[in-house]
Amino acid sequence: MNDINPEISPEPEGTPDSAEERIPTDRRPLGFWLRAVDALISREFDTAFADEGVTRRDWMLLNALARTVDAPESGQWLARKGKHLRGLEKRGWADETGDGTWVLTDEGRAALERLGGVVDGIRRRIADTVAPEDFATTLASLESIARELGWDESTAPTRGGCGRSTPTGACAR
Repeated sequence: MNDINPEISPEPEGTPDSAEERIPTDRRPLGFWLRAVDALISREFDTAFADEGVTRRDWMLLNALARTVDAPESGQWLARKGKHLRGLEKRGWADETGDGTWVLTDEGRAALERLGGVVDGIRRRIADTVAPEDFATTLASLESIARELGWDESTAPTRGGCGRSTPTGACAR
């Protein structure tokens, strides 16, 4: 019973009281689905970018150089990606300035825009698989779980110790 209003029970009838009771045992665990979805999204990017000869990392670097994402640590991250940035430079998409920073060229901005259309298509396809409110709930739930486990805005996402995982959870190199 609710202490404030004894007429209202805190949980609807049949709602499990503990986390152990809320976690289904007849389904694959959360980690399995997170790894599976991440691997499948990576595969979609690899396939979509194949004609351009670019990778998901190239896409992320283009965005970091364009400052299209709010990533305060991007300067340090870019400094560690010299080899990959050289690949963008060879394509004519990025230039290193005299002070060691990198900028997008006009060709790089055009590539970013072109690839952005591809990425938007993948994102729409993913989001359209469920009702908009369910997708919003999924994102909010994942953020809540991440925050509970110690993530904050300054925490960079990691892939664990083995690199990219396959849908089965095995390491793929």
